[in-house]
Amino acid sequence: DVPCDFTNPDYYAKCGWNLNNLPHWPGSVLRHIKGNYNGINVPWMYVGMLYGTFAWHNEDNYLYSISYNHTGAPKIWYGCNGDSAHKLESCMRSFLMDRFREVPDLIYHLVTMIGPSILLAKNIDVVKAVQEPGHFMVTFPQAFHGGFSTGFNVGEAVNFAMPDWLTFGQLCSERYRTWARGSPISRERLVMAMARNLNELDSQGCQLLWDQIKILRDEQERLRRQVYQAGVVHAMQMPHEKADDEEFDEKRLCSICQHLCFFSAVVCSCDPDRVACLRHHDQLCKCNRRENCFLFWYTVKEMDDALGAIVLHIEKLKVSTIDLTISK
Repeated sequence: DVPCDFTNPDYYAKCGWNLNNLPHWPGSVLRHIKGNYNGINVPWMYVGMLYGTFAWHNEDNYLYSISYNHTGAPKIWYGCNGDSAHKLESCMRSFLMDRFREVPDLIYHLVTMIGPSILLAKNIDVVKAVQEPGHFMVTFPQAFHGGFSTGFNVGEAVNFAMPDWLTFGQLCSERYRTWARGSPISRERLVMAMARNLNELDSQGCQLLWDQIKILRDEQERLRRQVYQAGVVHAMQMPHEKADDEEFDEKRLCSICQHLCFFSAVVCSCDPDRVACLRHHDQLCKCNRRENCFLFWYTVKEMDDALGAIVLHIEKLKVSTIDLTISK
């Protein structure tokens, strides 16, 4: 084996621990995102100061995160695991009731910090860690974290995601829709991109992907039927390249829940710039439903084909495993 030359800048340019590379590294499902999203798959640099605080939050889309302290004073981190996230939110809402009345989605504004002792008094498990210079800190999906710097420091942070994140991505997507909050990345676009790159997944990852596409497929079939039964009889298939054109995304955000209408949408001639997802098709406008038009970028059959390809790939992986066992 050739020893690593840690003094050579080329080593770090190609290293997976370089946070510019990590989101796109094999194993991270964010490598299937085409665009650059600052702070998600493009690292942010942070300059801290004494008692500079980062408020309680969980990551966009409930992603994993990794932070590196390049130099300076240590950071103090507090964390609460994803299983207790709802308890932490309930505690914050009760402790800051008046503030949450004014701003119901205050939790997403990254400005709220309450002491760990308050959470502990409510029987919410809180952990503490000290991040020294040269240390990485990793947070897991849906886990709340916050803290402060003990002096001047320079940090860097980015997100990544393993296949087990897919179920958390689903939970977060539903949460965003409840609050009519736009999602930084489209879960639907991501899973369909993963379905085109199955060789990067093991059998467990394939099964997780199959589960998510099946949920989306069944919802699309059910809601498309409801839209038709409601009287929306006009339909138009849109080109696939538009589905993956991220510059087109702002034009197909549901006007009700701000969800990206990746698979399909409903539009009306009364306001062609206003669209609705299939869940909220009946809230689009007050026109006769025959004035509406159903737009779709993917057919249900195409989603079925993606599911079938995943099943075939799982079978191939099983055969490969058996062959490997026999050869040993």
